[in-house]
Amino acid sequence: MLVGNLSFGILESYTKTLLAIGSAIAAELILGRIVTGKWPHLASAYITGISVGILIRSPAFWPYALCSVIAITSKYVVRVKGRHIFNPSNFGICVMLFSPRNLWRR
Repeated sequence: MLVGNLSFGILESYTKTLLAIGSAIAAELILGRIVTGKWPHLASAYITGISVGILIRSPAFWPYALCSVIAITSKYVVRVKGRHIFNPSNFGICVMLFSPRNLWRR
């Protein structure tokens, strides 16, 4: 991530990406403990947060946190045979993109 940002400027900002990662990890910890009763492995949340940090572009901070929380929540809500069926970060980004009037871009 660091090399990609230094070489190509792939991040909006480090703080927004860290917010996305932190929000994803927090949501994973809370939902994993509530739904399964165990502490989850956080690799998926970390990858989701990085993806959101790279793909979302907004001058505001809240879209990064909201998208990460939507993405991780989708892992626990949209399930078939006990497994999530969508890539969490792609699902969260699609929800944000197709939200009414693209309110997250303001």
